[in-house]
Amino acid sequence: PIWEMYFDGSKSTVGAGIGILFITPEREMIPYSLKLNFSCTHNMAEYEALIQGLKMLLKFKVQRVSIFGDSFLAVSQVNGDWQVKDQKLIPYQELAASLLRQFEECQFLHVKREFNPITDGLTSLGSTIAFKPGESIKSFE
Repeated sequence: PIWEMYFDGSKSTVGAGIGILFITPEREMIPYSLKLNFSCTHNMAEYEALIQGLKMLLKFKVQRVSIFGDSFLAVSQVNGDWQVKDQKLIPYQELAASLLRQFEECQFLHVKREFNPITDGLTSLGSTIAFKPGESIKSFE
């Protein structure tokens, strides 16, 4: 059975967030939205979404997955088609590539933003969550 994962990350004036949508082989949807509680660039947020999604899939013990992201930069860098020039992105690219190697079967594809609307919405939701000082959402781990 093959899972699908759609990911998106964004940064705006109100903060950064990620959105991930998992689709099980039975076509059940599992949405995930998270506010990033640190300063980052848009591309770092995209990589955060990818990495968090991959870690979750591995926790679910998924072995076969098709991954879709609307960041042409992240997809091209992780696939090895483009070199990583931004020094801040090198650790992200290396970790993402390492996580991808842990799957038995993996397709990693670019999808246009208009075909990724659910994760776009989850990303917006995540970036606008407001916390009081000292508050946070604990990771599922």
